[in-house]
Amino acid sequence: MKNRFRFSLSIATEKLSPSAPVIFRGEIQDIIKKAKQIGYDGIELQLRDPDKLDAEAVKKYCEAEKMGISAIATGLEYSLNGLSMIDDDNARREKMRGKLIKDIELAGFFGCPVIIGCVRGNIPSDRDPSVYLQRFQKEMLFLSDIAEQHHVTLVLEAINFYLNNYLNTIQETCDFIDSLGRSNIKLHIDTHHMVIEEINMARAVRYAGSRIGYVHFADNNRMYPGAGSIDFKSIVEALDSVHYNGYITLEIIPRPSDEACAVRGLEYLNSLMNI
Repeated sequence: MKNRFRFSLSIATEKLSPSAPVIFRGEIQDIIKKAKQIGYDGIELQLRDPDKLDAEAVKKYCEAEKMGISAIATGLEYSLNGLSMIDDDNARREKMRGKLIKDIELAGFFGCPVIIGCVRGNIPSDRDPSVYLQRFQKEMLFLSDIAEQHHVTLVLEAINFYLNNYLNTIQETCDFIDSLGRSNIKLHIDTHHMVIEEINMARAVRYAGSRIGYVHFADNNRMYPGAGSIDFKSIVEALDSVHYNGYITLEIIPRPSDEACAVRGLEYLNSLMNI
């Protein structure tokens, strides 16, 4: 099991709230170097505006440090820019689509997936959910076509009910992915959301099986794995049983400090690999 997974951590160049689940923030080259020194294999880029990233420089520096880009995360477009894929306003939806196309192009350059998480938006409580689900399905199929041109996988995240009001459980999200019938749309699982939504987390991983395209680890309290109550050993065993061999990325709050949680989280992950 030891060599099956690669380990990554979520980072951002934006100034974010201390409670945001991002470990390192600031200059990206400094972050890459620090993450490498700690022992990580890659970083996940939380981007607000893909056009502002010097992709050539980042790729060159990653190659020099032998680090990967595990994924392009898009949630800041929703949380900071207020854009979503199911917005009633056509112009705003078109703007969101354009941003995601840029993310896909960037992911193609880095050779990594694009996360579709909270950027999908919430369905208004007084509206017909089927209208918004159909709209989201249409947007996903459109993006899938673009992603195919760039050899990119879209990973759709199952998110708990108090952040998103649809596609909350692993089964719901898998069923939606199956309905799309696209090989480049996979499932993104996050243990912090799973501990809220799933009755049995390991069983849910096994249900998802080969649909899983990306993994976030965070404990039930959004701290580093091992700082809470989640049984990560059973989840790692389940991931191994379905032959997942991609990144496990820490998307956690930087507590007690950014470096401390990065170090402790990786130490815990490595201890699981030796079981």
